[in-house]
Amino acid sequence: MAPGTSFDRREAIPIHKEVAGKMKVYHVLAEALLEQGATTVYALMTSDNMSLLGVLESKGVTIVRARSEYGAVCMADGHARQTGDVGVVAIGAGPSAAMTGTALVTAARRRSPLVVIAGDVAPTERDHLKRFPQHDFFELMAGHCLSQVSPGSVVRDTFEVFRRARSGAGPSVLNIPVNLLEAPIDFRDVERDSRYMTPAVAVAPPEPAAAAVDAAAHILSTARRPIILAGRAAAGAECRDLMMKIGDLVGALYGSSLQGQYLFDSPYDVGVVGTLGHATASRAMTEADCALVVGASLNSYTVAHGQFLASAKIIQVDIRPGAFGDTTPVDVAICSDAATGLNRILAALQDLGAGGRSEFRGDDMVKAIAEDFAQLRHYQPASGALDPRLVLDTVNRCLPRRRRIVVDAGHFAFFVVDHVRSGSPSERVWTGDFASIGLAVPVGLGVATAAGAETRTVVFVGDGGFAMSLVELDTAVRHRIPVAIVVIDDDAYGAEVRYLENRGESAHLARFDSPDFAAIARGYGCEARTVRTLEDLTSACDRIRDASGPLVIDVKVNPDVVNRQFRGRTASAASIE
Repeated sequence: MAPGTSFDRREAIPIHKEVAGKMKVYHVLAEALLEQGATTVYALMTSDNMSLLGVLESKGVTIVRARSEYGAVCMADGHARQTGDVGVVAIGAGPSAAMTGTALVTAARRRSPLVVIAGDVAPTERDHLKRFPQHDFFELMAGHCLSQVSPGSVVRDTFEVFRRARSGAGPSVLNIPVNLLEAPIDFRDVERDSRYMTPAVAVAPPEPAAAAVDAAAHILSTARRPIILAGRAAAGAECRDLMMKIGDLVGALYGSSLQGQYLFDSPYDVGVVGTLGHATASRAMTEADCALVVGASLNSYTVAHGQFLASAKIIQVDIRPGAFGDTTPVDVAICSDAATGLNRILAALQDLGAGGRSEFRGDDMVKAIAEDFAQLRHYQPASGALDPRLVLDTVNRCLPRRRRIVVDAGHFAFFVVDHVRSGSPSERVWTGDFASIGLAVPVGLGVATAAGAETRTVVFVGDGGFAMSLVELDTAVRHRIPVAIVVIDDDAYGAEVRYLENRGESAHLARFDSPDFAAIARGYGCEARTVRTLEDLTSACDRIRDASGPLVIDVKVNPDVVNRQFRGRTASAASIE
């Protein structure tokens, strides 16, 4: 049920006295979740939440039954990234809660709109085996936890966690003692304030300060070498068009964070900037005298630890007041949503009659940018096992037009950056917000569930990350989730191999003999292929387009091919922000 959909409350919550006495709190919670538009719940069933899940399913809610709590959270995260609305998770108490840690931190870093319904041990049960400081844990991992103590406030509390999730603040946890969930309740004791019986919506964004907009327009209109940088929060068509209009007025180059990659369709797009950037992008970031940064964090990776934008006047547009100057000082802070801020800046520039003074535009710049991108397509494939660049170029050519790309973290992921294109930033999901491997498979299952069969979801994962997430293949099979998983298998933790070798140390502890992943996947019920030759790969690519259920392709790649980002690196030097 979508937010705002109405239903007959006389049927949804029994109001007759003889029926109301038989209600329990989990019945009211189920109705409150329906009020908030929950149509799919990702869950790990335990004795703490089994009754709630049963009621939800009886009312038409799809219960995606994960095999791990972290998997359930990841799936809901993927659902939220795909739909833009709240992903809902239901888990149990104690160990069930503790298992969610890495997935929750990742979602919190991404500020994904998640609502987690967690059972908890009653405060009086001090010797319970599941006893665990859940409230404090969730506050630390997710950023917000509302621990419920009153049966009558369940509707209001559910509204509140959804309101916060939809506000852009990130995940919110409703932590409910199991004895309270199971407690009988009279419908007349439930707070039924009409404000809490409609879907929670985000508050209107702030209007940007006129003085800040005027200051930004003045800086942009007088700049000689401006660059416009877009991040995830500006990665929509409306914001793209506004940034390109501003860019054309002032003669700016365009660049993006990794999560804004492929946003701009312009010969003046230098691509991803920061430590992931190519030569021309790095030169532009060094020489720029003005940077308009929209929806992107200016972290140390983006500014190359202070080497980039050192002499530039920086204008930052962000809806989060705490974002300004968090890692890099800014000259003008415009607190608003991206589209509103850009509209105001464009209008101010037009009033000034700005345009035409840039040193960044011209045939030489277009040629330099084109040559940088061409270098990625001109390489001599390594002999022996398949070159990962050739693998990804081949897969990229076979991907259907309607697709979602989900990428795990690791050495292989930097090849994906260079060799798997997208039509827009919304087509791909990066799961390395917390630098963890092993999240892309369950996140991809959530993306695929929300996207449906008409959109092909393809997960790229290394052998290390895939080994961590094998159990969720069972979830993919049981729910017939249309996902293709491409394992870039170099028998190693590839990043650690590069770091150790660059330090002159032995990398043997980071190398493995991978198991037969295809056989394991078939054991779960997936269609699976092992790829060792280009002919194998071509055949497997046909199945990426055509397979209706979960497909696993284990590609044995040459472990000696090193991505450009790892040449000489002895520690991580890249970010997805």
